[in-house]
Amino acid sequence: MAHLGARAFAEIGGEVVQSTAFVMRNGHIGGHKGVFLRLVDVGDAEGKEREFLSGEHRHIADGDDFTKIPGSPMAYWVSEKALTAFDNTLMNDIAEPRHGLATSNNAYFLKLLFEISVLKTSIFDLYNPNKYKWIPMNKGGCYRKWFGNNEWVINYEHDGREIKKYASDIYVSASRTIQNTKYYFQKALTWNALASTNYSVRSSDEGYIFGSGGYCAFVSAENENYILALLNSNVTQHFVSAVSPTLNYEVGHIKTIPVIIDNNQKDIIANTVTTNISLSRADWDSFETSWDFKQHPLVSCQPSVLSSQKKTEN
Repeated sequence: MAHLGARAFAEIGGEVVQSTAFVMRNGHIGGHKGVFLRLVDVGDAEGKEREFLSGEHRHIADGDDFTKIPGSPMAYWVSEKALTAFDNTLMNDIAEPRHGLATSNNAYFLKLLFEISVLKTSIFDLYNPNKYKWIPMNKGGCYRKWFGNNEWVINYEHDGREIKKYASDIYVSASRTIQNTKYYFQKALTWNALASTNYSVRSSDEGYIFGSGGYCAFVSAENENYILALLNSNVTQHFVSAVSPTLNYEVGHIKTIPVIIDNNQKDIIANTVTTNISLSRADWDSFETSWDFKQHPLVSCQPSVLSSQKKTEN
């Protein structure tokens, strides 16, 4: 199999169109080792052709090893050591990754903060969401770790009465698109369901609803920071690329990530994550689009500091 990836044809640009060319027999041959050429990191069609003919980037993989990975993806580049990692506890045993809500009409049910009255939103009163019409919503966003991408609110007034009726009128049953409601408003870890970059996870405060673009995992308080550190690590990126070689980071993919709880390092890791969240939150709040923006960092500098900088420039 020649795993070509994006830009395999000069006429097609972008990351969406992923290509592969393969020869396959419709039947199982025990112990057979296939030859795979991984050219996904080569940037253009000419380069892919050149690297293909060079004989580099080749992997030899036993098809029976694919069954060791949940879902049996053709992750031919995964090492033997990585394959054995799937024998450990999986993320689904530690956390509860879940799909969220699909509005079926984003233009009507979703708004940005400046589009609504702040008196009707719970963003400043997260522990009492049922008192308000507009509730903050995790909806994905750009690549960002630890905290942020808090931009959208959803009309969920009266326990979502209007959005549930809208879904029922279209699909007969609202539960088809409005899923896992018992997890709404809980503290969670959230990530982008679709991303053209690496996998990134953020801490989400209580009081949020999560949507089809911003999936969530619910973890016990004692393991939350530890799991967040794992999900944002290069190790998880390696495993995610094995079970989901596309641009999608589905709930089913995250459930399969191997987890080892190291109790000797757990507190150290948790404290580091707490610091990372705090720094990321401060960075997010330094922009005027943040709900908790108070003052630009340049304005908050001490006059003596600004004076010193001015003298240096002169």
